[in-house]
Amino acid sequence: MEDTQAYMTQDEAARLERLSRRSVRSMDASGYTRFVRIMRMALPLAAVGVVSILFIRASVEDKLIVPVESDVPKIQAHKIAKNELLNPKFESMDKKQQPYKITADRAVQGKKNKDLIMLDRPVGVMTMKDDVQITVRADTGAYRQDTERFFLQGGVFMEHADGYSLSSEEAHIDLKQNFAWSEKAVQGFGPDLLISAMGVRANGNTGEIIFTGPATLILSNGLDGVRE
Repeated sequence: MEDTQAYMTQDEAARLERLSRRSVRSMDASGYTRFVRIMRMALPLAAVGVVSILFIRASVEDKLIVPVESDVPKIQAHKIAKNELLNPKFESMDKKQQPYKITADRAVQGKKNKDLIMLDRPVGVMTMKDDVQITVRADTGAYRQDTERFFLQGGVFMEHADGYSLSSEEAHIDLKQNFAWSEKAVQGFGPDLLISAMGVRANGNTGEIIFTGPATLILSNGLDGVRE
């Protein structure tokens, strides 16, 4: 997988650099640093099959996951009892021995594509080593077992127990490459910040997060101790 810079043109890189310089003038370092750290913590949810609300732009590929809207009507019109599980609940541990739980109103295996799993109102909860919980939820979801790609759509929302959250209308995850992305508008909230952007790109291997512009970052306090 190419690194994050490969996804940006020189104009985009220059625009992001100018935006970051403007943001620093009004930034509270501790709040921003904490927000970014919490967003990075959500990536383990993707690694266990639940989409975190951290995003990176998708490249167009034939194996990209089938959009949810094209499959939901078929699921509703055909009751596939043998491939349907109501109120599924999965509990396990990730590679760091952190417990997670995944629930949904319904899980349905694709009728023609057995690698496609559709989820109604999926919710993922992970408990970190410090006993802090991260919750991810959406209206609908889909998982491709063959490509290990996840897609969430509608009211995608991630909430950290400390009061930080990130929301968008859809999210994609490439579990093999540990990348996440969205090209939809995204908003982040916290006790001391507000951020809005036209999309977000996240590299789970490097921890790099890029909010794509136009983007606005508002922090409540001063400029002391900027780290991020």
